[in-house]
Amino acid sequence: MNLYPFLTGRNISEGVGIEFDKKFDDDPLIWKYFHQAGYSTAFYEDYKMGGLFHWLKKGFMAKPADHYSRPFSCAVEKTVASSWASDFCYLDKGVHQWVGDWTKSYVRAYAKTKIPTFGFVFTTLITHEYTNMLGQGDTYYYEFFKELARDSLLNNTVMIFYSDHGYRYGGLRATQLGQYEENLPMMNIVLPDWFKQKYPKETSNLRLNGANRLTSPFDMHRTLLDLCPGCLKKAKSAGFREYGRSLFDPINEDRTCLEAGIPNHFCGCKHTLDISNPASDKHLQIAAQAVVDKLNDITKTHRHCVRYKVKSITYGVKNVRHDIPPSQLDEYVVNVAVTPSTAEFSATVHIFKDGRSPAVQGISRVSLYGNTADCVSDFELRLYCTCDDKI
Repeated sequence: MNLYPFLTGRNISEGVGIEFDKKFDDDPLIWKYFHQAGYSTAFYEDYKMGGLFHWLKKGFMAKPADHYSRPFSCAVEKTVASSWASDFCYLDKGVHQWVGDWTKSYVRAYAKTKIPTFGFVFTTLITHEYTNMLGQGDTYYYEFFKELARDSLLNNTVMIFYSDHGYRYGGLRATQLGQYEENLPMMNIVLPDWFKQKYPKETSNLRLNGANRLTSPFDMHRTLLDLCPGCLKKAKSAGFREYGRSLFDPINEDRTCLEAGIPNHFCGCKHTLDISNPASDKHLQIAAQAVVDKLNDITKTHRHCVRYKVKSITYGVKNVRHDIPPSQLDEYVVNVAVTPSTAEFSATVHIFKDGRSPAVQGISRVSLYGNTADCVSDFELRLYCTCDDKI
């Protein structure tokens, strides 16, 4: 979950609402600091069921921001998104257009006041299932940004246009391009002209870091704190640990994924060596078995999840990384189809030269699971479980 470090500066393991039976009211969401600094805050989403803090989680007890879109989503739930593959319109608009129009209204209304604003806007429906759907938003977003610029509504605004990940499920994700989609989300930052002139050093560092430095969601959170007057001090007094670096400061060229807080499985600092016949490669076979053993260990506490066996190896490469000594271990990426199930997983596995057992660094679900995990409620466990009554 890339957005949790982005919004809180914390690892998921340090979260409160991430726990299945708890709410997010006590999590240090970034807009709380902006609110304390006198900003109006807005949190807009487009989908009730698939909301960032509500998908298999408990959401909030109290309204999390001054302006909040969830009541609208709840009101139109029966007419919107009967499936994530289609039906993402309400009346004469796509739901992404509703969210964008709210955002424009919010910006326009507060531009007439002296109250600064912080808005966090997150859309899901138009891109979640099929990448081809994204094209339906091209014209709208083009006009959206053109209108904001034309009416000088970005003159006092740092605008961040981003994704939390790329396409994660289905045929594309099972390829090497699919790994890049999951590991390297889009991030665009637009600064007003006066900011660039007043802070040329910081602007130069931001360009450098964005062009050829390794960055992470922790860095984005730290950067947002720099944009909020007095917020870094308040965050530190509340126990904030600086996992990231502000993008307004230079980031080392030789920064490693470990230093950036990026797990091995999602590390982009590597190049790959093709394996001519993955299915018969002994190292990938060892890696595949380690993945299945790990999956069975994760799901063993839930008696309705089937135990997997390796069905086939559908893809495999060897990673070469400058921050991992080749004398100690080899890193492999392996895609494993399992039985009894139609599930397929992609995992990063370390195979040690000293004979220690392989270590699975992370597992991604690359096939759609639909309702095959309905016997469990935990949002993470659903990625790994196939219920015995769905076989």
